[in-house]
Amino acid sequence: MRKILITISLIILTLFFIMGCAATIRYTALGENRSPKPDDYLVHVYELSDDIDIEYEVIGKIHVGESGMTVNCDYGEMIAITIDQAHKVGADAIRLVEVQEPDFFSSCYRITALVLAYTETDSSL
Repeated sequence: MRKILITISLIILTLFFIMGCAATIRYTALGENRSPKPDDYLVHVYELSDDIDIEYEVIGKIHVGESGMTVNCDYGEMIAITIDQAHKVGADAIRLVEVQEPDFFSSCYRITALVLAYTETDSSL
C-alpha cells in the first residue's frame, strides 16, 4: 500500500512540474479569423503611448501570465510568447495595454496586449 501511495505521489508531483512550468496564454478573438503568419514575419510591438500611423483593426486580445511555477518569465521571454501567439492568429502587430512587473504575488512579468491586423498596406513597415 505504501509503494502505491509513493508512486501516485510521484506521478502527481511530476505532472505538476511538467504542467506548471510554462506560461499561461489566453487568447480572446474579437474579430475575423486570419491565416497564421510565418515564424519569421515581423510582428510590430507598440507600447500604449505609441502612435500607430497605419490603419488597423483589433482582432483579439492576448494575456500571458504565469501558472504558479513558471520559469523563464522575464520581460523578453513573455514578449516573445506574446509575439508567437500573435503569429498563430495572423496578427501584424500587438499593442501592449498592461505590463505587470514581478511583485510580491508573482516573480513573472504578466502582459496583456491587443492583437492588431493592418487594414492598409504600407511598404515602409
